[in-house]
Amino acid sequence: MNINYFFSLSAIFAVIIVPICFLFLIIRRNNKLSKELGLKPVYQENCGGVFDGMDYTKPFVRLTIYNDFLVISYIKKILLYWSDIKDVSVYTGLFSKGVKIIHNRSNIPTSIILWPNNAARLQEILKSKMI
Repeated sequence: MNINYFFSLSAIFAVIIVPICFLFLIIRRNNKLSKELGLKPVYQENCGGVFDGMDYTKPFVRLTIYNDFLVISYIKKILLYWSDIKDVSVYTGLFSKGVKIIHNRSNIPTSIILWPNNAARLQEILKSKMI
């Protein structure tokens, strides 16, 4: 196989396929659930997140907090009512602080860690909403 052919395929992949994948992730993140339509968020942020060990960097996760529930949107959509959340705590990573959400739902990722701009502020907002 010609080495120039390999580099041409690599360039096509890097210039076309990678941006399409990023665009797909951003579009999926921004799609709202029907329950969100017409509601005004109390808080919204594009952040990173880890869901059962699968890491999504910023800006591929959308966290939106409403009066009665929160939505975490990445490839999947997670809707958590305040009664679903057992606890939130600051989670210290290697280079930054995140927020770990402990919940009682079995049909969503067991481990949810969000990487917001301000973990202490997010923890405060979530704790104020919890039942």
